[in-house]
Amino acid sequence: MSHLLVPPSPLDPPPAPAELSVSYPESSRPADEIDGALAKLDKVAQCLAAAGDVSEGSGSDKAAARVRLHGEDLARCRTLVREARDLAPAIPSLEGAADTYLSAVQGGQRLDAVMRAAAALRAELLAARSEWQWQELALQEKLDGRKAAWHMRRFALGANAWLRAIKSDPPARQAVDERADALGDAYTMFLDYAESARAEMARMTGANDFMKAAQDTMAVVRPTDGKLRSEFAALGACRRLVAAFNALVVE
Repeated sequence: MSHLLVPPSPLDPPPAPAELSVSYPESSRPADEIDGALAKLDKVAQCLAAAGDVSEGSGSDKAAARVRLHGEDLARCRTLVREARDLAPAIPSLEGAADTYLSAVQGGQRLDAVMRAAAALRAELLAARSEWQWQELALQEKLDGRKAAWHMRRFALGANAWLRAIKSDPPARQAVDERADALGDAYTMFLDYAESARAEMARMTGANDFMKAAQDTMAVVRPTDGKLRSEFAALGACRRLVAAFNALVVE
């Protein structure tokens, strides 16, 4: 399982309902299907990234400004969306949101309309990414069992799921608590495994850094002083955790 995890961003929109319902699958999809889905998501993400190059129209009313992708950026975004659609498996909600977003940026729609389309596409992207990352984890268990890499990936995905629940609009306290409980269980299992497999952990460059990042994350999720930490603190902890995990994958 060589896929890196994407660090959460402060600009990520609230989760779509589908994302909050994602859970560890009872059985995994085939490897080629998982690879295809993640490749599709990467292409859509690249199209979204081109939004940083859009130009706003003139006028003092920001809401009335118009946004359009031009030249190479527009052509590249069109190509990426088309290539993403051609990849199996189909993800209809994501593909529909990508078409809506592309129509907005190539049609010079008002800035607020483009921002809504971008946020909707980003939400669908994050929901689909969560689903297929859990599928990948289930496949990892099927192929290799619950070894150190599985526990680490599971904890990182669980931390991201908890962070995403925090961003729910309106707030979903039950979802946050459920994700926090699941993350606590994953952390306990990881610690138990690390204790019983010290030799394996010692061979993994960066394992100590990940363990420290996991501890720091749990300190935000379950603060010992009982005071809730801010969303900013939660975001920072999860970003450091993902960075520590990705360093393990690259190694």
